Amino acid sequence: MKTQKLIIILRRVLYAFLVMNYQILIINSFAQGVAINTTGAEADNSALLDLNSTGSPYKGTLITRLTTENRDLIASPAEGLLIYNITTQCYEGYNAAISTWVAFGCIGCLPGALTASAASGITETSFSANWTASDGATTYYLDVSTSSTFESCITSYSNLNVGNVLTNSVTGLSCNTTYYYRVRANNTCGTSENSNKATVTSTACWACGNSLSITHTGGTVAPETKTVNYGTVTTNLSGASKCWISQNLGSTNQASSASDATDAAAGWYWQFNRKQGYKIGPTPTWTITSISETSDWLPANDPCIIELGTSWRIPTYTEWLTADGAPQNWANYTDTYNSVLKLHAAGYLNPNNGVLGERGTCGYSWSSTQTDVTSAWDMWFRSSGSFLNGDVKATGFPIRCIKDNTPPTFSCGSSLPVTHTLGNGIAPETKIVNYGTVTSSISGTSKCWITQNLGSTNQATSATDATEASAGWYWQFNRKQGYKVGPTPSWTITSINETSDWLPANDPCTIELGAGWRIPTNTEWTAAIGSPQNWANYTDTYNSVLKLHAAGYMRASNGSLDLPGSNGYCWSSTQGDNIDGWFIYFYSSGSGRVSDDKAYGYSLRCLKD
Repeated sequence: MKTQKLIIILRRVLYAFLVMNYQILIINSFAQGVAINTTGAEADNSALLDLNSTGSPYKGTLITRLTTENRDLIASPAEGLLIYNITTQCYEGYNAAISTWVAFGCIGCLPGALTASAASGITETSFSANWTASDGATTYYLDVSTSSTFESCITSYSNLNVGNVLTNSVTGLSCNTTYYYRVRANNTCGTSENSNKATVTSTACWACGNSLSITHTGGTVAPETKTVNYGTVTTNLSGASKCWISQNLGSTNQASSASDATDAAAGWYWQFNRKQGYKIGPTPTWTITSISETSDWLPANDPCIIELGTSWRIPTYTEWLTADGAPQNWANYTDTYNSVLKLHAAGYLNPNNGVLGERGTCGYSWSSTQTDVTSAWDMWFRSSGSFLNGDVKATGFPIRCIKDNTPPTFSCGSSLPVTHTLGNGIAPETKIVNYGTVTSSISGTSKCWITQNLGSTNQATSATDATEASAGWYWQFNRKQGYKVGPTPSWTITSINETSDWLPANDPCTIELGAGWRIPTNTEWTAAIGSPQNWANYTDTYNSVLKLHAAGYMRASNGSLDLPGSNGYCWSSTQGDNIDGWFIYFYSSGSGRVSDDKAYGYSLRCLKD
């Protein structure tokens, strides 16, 4: 009897205990949410369900896993219903408004592995970085550094979006220097890990007197494809120390005598101020029989610059005149051939039809200087004479190339003289500009900046200077061609849709001002507009060392000029997305950064590391 009473009492105690715990559970579950963890911590007040793994063994959370077929069997899915799709390897949520399952996190579509392969096309200042394809990739990112650990990357080659390609030209390098590059693949799911590290060393620094190896490619300058190892020599015969090639441009070898009549020694022939070279035939077809224009040989058309590289050029009239004079005193082609230049009688191409004449008898070599609208100066020599002569510009003569041994030195803070040339696909007009420059740390680190817009004749005189002379030219994002007011040239691009920052190969600052100059990045403009400058309007931007003013912009639809004297805009080299690029803006009561239509025409400022 006592035993039965004890059992009854224990049952009642147990019942009371269970009821109490149930009530506590109800309170915890519905007042604070349900917590599942190993510590006994209550659910966060903001959560209905709070899952936490804070101690070993650590565990994750699995939501419902279904194939696409099974997912589609769910009857009337609720708004926001979540599953993991085994078929697509994506987390999905149901959008009831459009009756569609929407993927919001895919774990199985990252780009596949890729390999950085050996570089090609290695020169003193450039190489082509190469890599294998990555499965599923839609674009690639490239890093180039002189550090094997990529502690820092060279300018413009840090996480550079090169598009969906398997090679990219890396330019603006130093000779005899070791570089490292790596790539990453990207698609809508994310970015892959870094590839392996590829190593490449630029070729040895070239010095005049060594062979100059050039690969000519048949097209609008060279009439055929071939590789030539040009002899070179340093001499003062032009009046100053210069480097010359010791054979004609396009020749396979140096002439063996003053009267060498072979094609191999003759090289190619050019008409005055024309890029196109001709070989015997003529090849390509001879189409120009007269030239009438008031112009010396423009740098944009100079085959020496185009084929041999920057700072090579055609000699001037004055340089040929000095070479022919004392102390050389050339009297005939024997003297010209016995000189260090090895000039010989390669003949000419008739201006009327391009037919070869006087091969082995007379020699000619163009200067870059015109005589008048139809004639230009050339160096002329034969068995009984040598002098400077004015000949018809449509005649085809050989070319010798000359190079300044010491490029002019530039110190930031001094004037930077630049000759802009119409016809190179960048400058919309030919003119010489003496750019002001200044060293400043407003971008975060010390850089050299030009203190006027690219293409401007002069610095602005005020924040609201609305003159074309101070405005300079306008550019669309990642395009080389500059536009002057008109627009000139014709405006043909009204929209741009591409996933790319401003590529170095398209950077007008680099092309027009020289290696090392470039468009500022969005990060650099962000630093400039921020503390301690705190630019609030165009008065502040103009009062800065950069003298930024309201040059207006060109409309994307037709290139018409808008808001000169009221608003100013300057591109960065950084895109916002496939249709927008970052730029800074400033006006009477504001300034800032924004990402907008890449097809707008905005001003450019240039900086140099």
